Amino acid sequence: MYAPRGVCHHCQLPGHYVRDCQLRGIPNAAELVAGNNNSGASSSNGGLLPAPASNAVVPYTGAAGQHNNGQSSGTFGYGRGNYSGYQRYPRQWNGQYRDQYRDHFKHTERDEKFEKIYDLLSEQVGERKAKKNESLRLEKAEEEKKKAMDEQKQKESHVLAMGRLVRESMKIVCESALGKKEDLPDEGESELVRIRRELESLKAQRLDVASKESLEKLKKEREELRRKQERAKEEEKLKKEIEALRRGDGLTDSSATSNEKDQLEIAALKKQIEELSVFRAALEKKNSEVALLKEENTYLKREFIDMKEEVCDLKLFKRSSVAVTKSPPEEPARGKTKVNAAGTAMYTPKDMEALRKAYKDALVSKQWAQEEVRMLKECYTKRSALKLKHAPSARKTTPRNLKKFWQMQTL
Repeated sequence: MYAPRGVCHHCQLPGHYVRDCQLRGIPNAAELVAGNNNSGASSSNGGLLPAPASNAVVPYTGAAGQHNNGQSSGTFGYGRGNYSGYQRYPRQWNGQYRDQYRDHFKHTERDEKFEKIYDLLSEQVGERKAKKNESLRLEKAEEEKKKAMDEQKQKESHVLAMGRLVRESMKIVCESALGKKEDLPDEGESELVRIRRELESLKAQRLDVASKESLEKLKKEREELRRKQERAKEEEKLKKEIEALRRGDGLTDSSATSNEKDQLEIAALKKQIEELSVFRAALEKKNSEVALLKEENTYLKREFIDMKEEVCDLKLFKRSSVAVTKSPPEEPARGKTKVNAAGTAMYTPKDMEALRKAYKDALVSKQWAQEEVRMLKECYTKRSALKLKHAPSARKTTPRNLKKFWQMQTL
């Protein structure tokens, strides 16, 4: 059966609908409610409670197809026939469903609160999203601005660097064309200009040091030349005086005191001549030693060359019969060699220093030559011993290590 509007179809109670009914799990909820409320009432009511007395303008409408015992005209059937008249129930409304209405209103109020809270939260979420999007947009704008500023700075630095390079190249071209330094105006001193200035200052300092050293050398040479000239003049003067004394041109009766002075000077000159003769003898001795060393050096060089050729011949198995039968070179004569007439000339301290250096160089070269000869002899003896131990085969006619062979050839 269909319940009127505002009445539950399951329990036939007004004030709620089937979706909010608390007795939906009980199949005969309407009969139970009717039995509890109308103990001993007829079953023609269909489990419905009597309508309460009210002052409503619209009368209470019963269930469809239900016959009332009161005054009524017509029927309200299944096909929704006409209904006329009304019946007022004798029972009064006792307010037993007040709690159900209260629960219903509580649920609706709670739903409204939930809807308000949801709307508020959705608004807050939207505001947060908007703020986040705004912050992201601002950050992106700041990053783009920074990138633009960095690009601008890079462009400016590139332009400045190009300007400096052009300015430096123009300066170099002007200096090469004009032959003098030109100071072009620039914004800042570049690294290249600073390095160039430092190099120029270092060059100037080096030139100053070199000029000082050259000046000192020139001064020393001038002093030595002056001393030599004075010594030569004194020697010429002494020679003239000696010749004059020998001739007797300068002897007079009135110059006895001058003769004594001359005699003293002559004695001093004789001493100087003796010292010079000793010095000359030492120089001649040194010259003879140098000549001997040179001859010995030439002899050692020849001996070294011969031994080198012999070693090469032994290596290549091409030793000629001439090399075997060749007599050794004659040893230079031991003793003093004849000194040329040029050796009797006077030597200056500078010449003596040069002779000492030549003597030292000759000694060093002699020692080196002796060491090389000794090493070659040792190498030769080792090679000969190895060849005696192992008979040479046909494959060993050529040297194994060409690099060592050519090094020995170049010695």
